[in-house]
Amino acid sequence: MQRARNRFYPCGASCSRSARSARELALTSSALRNYRWVPRTLTEARMPLNAEDRIELHELMARYAHAIDVVGAESAVFDIFTDDAELDSPASGRFAGMDGLRHFAQVVAGLREGRIGRHLITNVRVSEEGDGARLCACYIHTSTPARGAAAAEPRAIQVTHSGSYDCFAVRRGGRWRLRRRTVTIDSA
Repeated sequence: MQRARNRFYPCGASCSRSARSARELALTSSALRNYRWVPRTLTEARMPLNAEDRIELHELMARYAHAIDVVGAESAVFDIFTDDAELDSPASGRFAGMDGLRHFAQVVAGLREGRIGRHLITNVRVSEEGDGARLCACYIHTSTPARGAAAAEPRAIQVTHSGSYDCFAVRRGGRWRLRRRTVTIDSA
């Protein structure tokens, strides 16, 4: 008696069940390795964003603002961004990787000279995307003259510009970090 040929297995009746199972396993695991979303370890498995993730992502944006606004906090950018991060801003330039982050920290410190800047980040929206989370937010940048020679004069706060952030964050080492940050400055 001849078995019916299985359309999924070209070898049909001559294939044993164990041979088919081995072939299925090989095909499945090789196919899965080609997909980005397949976790390399169980700890990296993508889970839907929960309320705690969303709070951590909002906190990440607040830590970012603090790192670029507060004198001496520039080194915090290394805890905020991944090692392979990409940053793009019309105000400060393009930066990539660890060397780029070091240069970014120097540029940010130089932009602050003689002024106190504040990034007011608002309207943060978080959504799942690929193997991480996308963050979109608006910001307003204010600037105030630093105390010093002009201390006798009133220190007027100026809104220097506003714009938006488009960021992509991933979980690394149990913490959310920014892998990509793109700034768009609003046109006047």
